[in-house]
Amino acid sequence: MAKPDTLLDTCCILNLCAVDEPQAVLSQLPFRLFITASVEAEQISIRPSPQAKRHERRRIDLTPCVTSGVLDRCKPETAEERNLYVELALEVDDGEAMTLAIAATRRWAIATDDTAARNVAKRLGLTMYATPQLLRLWAARTKADHQRIHVAITRIESMARYVPNPAMPDADWWIKHR
Repeated sequence: MAKPDTLLDTCCILNLCAVDEPQAVLSQLPFRLFITASVEAEQISIRPSPQAKRHERRRIDLTPCVTSGVLDRCKPETAEERNLYVELALEVDDGEAMTLAIAATRRWAIATDDTAARNVAKRLGLTMYATPQLLRLWAARTKADHQRIHVAITRIESMARYVPNPAMPDADWWIKHR
């Protein structure tokens, strides 16, 4: 059975990369993962450790994920994708706009925590994932125990500065494992 195609937005990449090295986490998700050219062009960085100061940053290198086939690159290929990208860029940031445009035209899922992008995705009828859902899938696939999940959540909250909105899918699971 083929894995569903899913586009990762910057916010989810940052959060998951706080758990462990990108390839170790992304390879455990049950999707064929893609990143758009706009997202890849963004400065993707997190704190180097949970104890790091706010200004300390470590750039995330996704090249090993692409080289190994864990993550594929994509960009708008049709006039429909390019036009929708330009239209959506009036509502959301560049990375989210390109991610949404490609997902909408190709009928792929997206992974984003951005409220504005989630609202647009809902309007477009897209399947969406959020960091808590992705982390829960990672935990299930790696058979992570409560302590390992707790450490992952703590790292995301301190290194990527993310805490899910209580209305996010699986936010209750997140809080339970905090």
